[in-house]
Amino acid sequence: MALTRTEAIKKLSLFCNSTEYPSLDSDELGQLIDEHQRTITWTANTLYIINTEIEPAVRNGRKYTCVVAGTSGASSPNFPDFGYTGQQFSDGNDIIWQDTGAAFNEIYDVRAAIRQAFILKASKISHLIDTEDGQNKLKMSALKDSFLKMAEKYRPMDIL
Repeated sequence: MALTRTEAIKKLSLFCNSTEYPSLDSDELGQLIDEHQRTITWTANTLYIINTEIEPAVRNGRKYTCVVAGTSGASSPNFPDFGYTGQQFSDGNDIIWQDTGAAFNEIYDVRAAIRQAFILKASKISHLIDTEDGQNKLKMSALKDSFLKMAEKYRPMDIL
């Protein structure tokens, strides 16, 4: 079962240590997850633009891309679940959908969101300088470097 948006946010929060300095609030976490949503669910009477990737409300293991823009019909089209990549069909109005292959197991790319969260943490402290008061040293640059190293660990992997 795919992660819900709430579950994806919780996972992101855990892996990026969102409550530790500099913290990320729930709005920031939600925005990061939304920015890394791979597909959206088809919705009736909705304007879709070219290259929008959707999955049916009742997931069938396939994803579809809008190749002719328009407004979706009032009821869900018959999404072919036995289709083949490249197959095209209309949703009853003017939109043409194209089967673009197997759907992702997870709708949200949490790994990419974690990477972006560490980059955001680094950016939040990038203006701060290293300082010391004689007894204590505060190395903000080391903290920023640590966040960037963590972001690097979540860089997309090249699979040959």
